[in-house]
Amino acid sequence: MISISDDRYLYLLQFTDSKKLSLRIQQVRALYKADLVEKSTGTFLTLKKQLTAYFQKEITTFSIPLFLNGTPFQKQVWDILQTTHSGELLTYKKIAELLGSSGKSQAVGNANGANKIAIIIPCHRVINANGSLGGYAGGVERKRFLLGLESNNITLF
Repeated sequence: MISISDDRYLYLLQFTDSKKLSLRIQQVRALYKADLVEKSTGTFLTLKKQLTAYFQKEITTFSIPLFLNGTPFQKQVWDILQTTHSGELLTYKKIAELLGSSGKSQAVGNANGANKIAIIIPCHRVINANGSLGGYAGGVERKRFLLGLESNNITLF
């Protein structure tokens, strides 16, 4: 994985083989007019510790300060994702309903796809209404792995 952070926030966390990685990095650089320098920030060190604990099943939630750049609708979707518990599954339609419009399932999918902070904003927990896994920027096999890691109490909404 690759992350972009400073001592205050995590701006990006993506898989290194993501098809959109270059675009996402360019977006962050352009938005903040920043040069990227390889170094360990306080946020990065906390992220590394928490991701290790997550993959070892020692924690199920993260306390990393996130800087979320998106539309108000995208931020609402990401907020809902962050309130889901490890092992919970949501559908695009359920998220749209929680936002007050069951007809916005596709917009929810687009917001999910615009998520720049993988795992921490758990878009891997969103599945199709028919129970199939659907897409995932990290790949369906990785999504299956993450859901399996969290599968102690999977619930479908």
